[in-house]
Amino acid sequence: MNPSHCSVIVFSQTPPEPFVVKGESPIQHTSALDNEPAYTSLLRSVFGQVYVHSHHADALSQAKQQGNSIFLIDLDSITASPGDDYGYDSVTTISAPAGYSSSFSSSSCSIPSSLCSSIITTSDPRLFWIRKSTQFLHNSGIPIIVCSTRDDTALMLDCVHAGATDYLIKPLNLHGIKTLFLKLHRCHADTNTSTSSISSLQPLPALDTVLSKGPTLPCDNALQRRIQDITIKSTRFTQTVIDIYARSRVKVAHYRNFSCERATFLKQQISSWDFNPFELPANDLVHCAYLIFEQALTLPGLYELNITRDRLYDFIIDLSSTYYDGNPYHNFAHAVDVLQCTYFFLCRMGLLLFANDTNDENESESVSTPMFIHPLATATRQQQKRQEGPQDLLRPQDIFALLIAAIGHDAAHPGVNNSFLVNSASPLAMLYGDQSVLENFHTMTLFQVIHKHGLDQIGGGPGSTNYREFRKTVVTTILATDMSLHGDYISKFHSFTTDSSSDPQQNRLLLCSAIIKCSDISNVTRPFNRAARWAELLIEESVCQGDLERAMGLPSNPMNDRDSVVIEDSQIGFIRCIAIELFESVSQILPSMEFTVDRIHDNLREWELCKKAGSHDSGVASLEVSSSSSHTTAPTHGIGGLKRRGDGDAAAIDVLRKRLSIDQDHQVTRRRSSAGSVTEVLLAMPTYARMDHEDYVPQPHQPSQHPSYNAMLCQCCIQ
Repeated sequence: MNPSHCSVIVFSQTPPEPFVVKGESPIQHTSALDNEPAYTSLLRSVFGQVYVHSHHADALSQAKQQGNSIFLIDLDSITASPGDDYGYDSVTTISAPAGYSSSFSSSSCSIPSSLCSSIITTSDPRLFWIRKSTQFLHNSGIPIIVCSTRDDTALMLDCVHAGATDYLIKPLNLHGIKTLFLKLHRCHADTNTSTSSISSLQPLPALDTVLSKGPTLPCDNALQRRIQDITIKSTRFTQTVIDIYARSRVKVAHYRNFSCERATFLKQQISSWDFNPFELPANDLVHCAYLIFEQALTLPGLYELNITRDRLYDFIIDLSSTYYDGNPYHNFAHAVDVLQCTYFFLCRMGLLLFANDTNDENESESVSTPMFIHPLATATRQQQKRQEGPQDLLRPQDIFALLIAAIGHDAAHPGVNNSFLVNSASPLAMLYGDQSVLENFHTMTLFQVIHKHGLDQIGGGPGSTNYREFRKTVVTTILATDMSLHGDYISKFHSFTTDSSSDPQQNRLLLCSAIIKCSDISNVTRPFNRAARWAELLIEESVCQGDLERAMGLPSNPMNDRDSVVIEDSQIGFIRCIAIELFESVSQILPSMEFTVDRIHDNLREWELCKKAGSHDSGVASLEVSSSSSHTTAPTHGIGGLKRRGDGDAAAIDVLRKRLSIDQDHQVTRRRSSAGSVTEVLLAMPTYARMDHEDYVPQPHQPSQHPSYNAMLCQCCIQ
């Protein structure tokens, strides 16, 4: 793109003509060029054509006609409000009546008349012009740039939120003007991507069509303005929340080709219960997610959705950017891990095929000769490998919704739990009424990305029955990951039935909830080396929250205290009180998941051995090291690559001390709360998310009635 082939349309209001008193000499009128901004000559030295208009309608019409154009609004020149001609109200609303649209028709500018009556809430006429320009130039590929002498951060943000692409501070210089065409180039690229991604989708029905479907609904301008007002406010609100909490930080890239060997390796990974996301770079994690969705989209009914490879890949990359890499646990690796676990369960149920199609009836943790086979071509073999059961209630569209929920269930996770958000009076907590705060936020973020990439148009679009069922499945599934509702779901699983009195749709939702709840905490059922690594990351994120809570003077969960948390106790308590009952109850419904029960008991024994040895250090608990003795007689086992206190590795000890900010001469002993007190709390409330710890006083270590563990410091409070 060459700037000499581009145009700049400048909207700069002409100063009003001065009043002339009768009898005085007439004032010499200035020419149009005299009223042009001083930077116009600089623009003409770079761009092919530059047009200056004092009337907004003429400027927009010129921009539409020129095509490759930049729309520049000079905020300093706006001395008059839109006034009565545009129905401007400086206190409440701005309305553009039919008179505004008629001025365009004379200029051969095609602008939807329904937009001309939209209502915009603002009190600054400068923002009015920006928003009005944004409405008429939407999806035109024309960037809206504003300039002003005001170096005001608040005004800059207001302008960007109103729709401006950039804010330039005057006086404009030649070097800055030479780079303006890049805004046009980027805007064109984004428009082309958006257009290509939705070109094959069914367009949204026109407003008149929607209104005509309701015979009792009056189709008048007031009703249209009300509908548009609701839409604009909703869009602005959600976009503001996304910009603050989940702004995309990467440029979406299209599908990336992998070598045959690498693709084979990744198919092996997603087909194995020993899935290891820790050793996979970001590109491989994205491709793993893509391979899973590629498998699902070959199912009957999904193959016809015509979701292109590039669009699916772009969606995954964009969604991955909403996850914070700084979170030790709740990051994109966790999202892909939950997605892979969900996929593995579905394959075990016979609803999908493993990517290598070589897994036997057991777990088959080692795989060989990966080969993609179309599920429709192997339906007979697939049916032979599974038994009929409740999983047959899940339709292809349910499977697709479940996988979407799995990869987006923690989108934009801030690294703290619901309890922290509620106790700190976070705006998110107030927004969602302190109920399932994060889960509602994850759902909203996910659907914003879905909408951005046109995936909400599949199956007939938002107004269709198929889409409403898809959305309900995704929302219900993600909300099920709120551990404060864990006890309620366990009761539902125990009473699950598929007899004639049950509702098939409710059973589908409950099955999806069961699968994702198991997938979300599946780390306790993975091979022990993986389970231990996940546990360490979870504890690390938990104690970081504890640091924040103490610094802010908030109630803090005992397991968030880096000086008292014991990783073995936290895992033993969580497995015994939360995980075992979940996996056992779900396995009663879905027998193909029984292998997880065996796995979790194996890991429980491993944690108990580690506790009995007394030698594991999670890296966040206290270090018991003295200058006279650098080792103990306890046996040492490697977990997650961390050293034991008995290893005598002074360098590792020093690194851990620095992580904990522990003074060289400071020693802290581990503190454990009594098992009885925690058990009493659990009976009243299924997780720590609802607990009030203001009155918590650490108790000295006492023998527990249970011989296996002394404290229940569960991980469920931050998942």
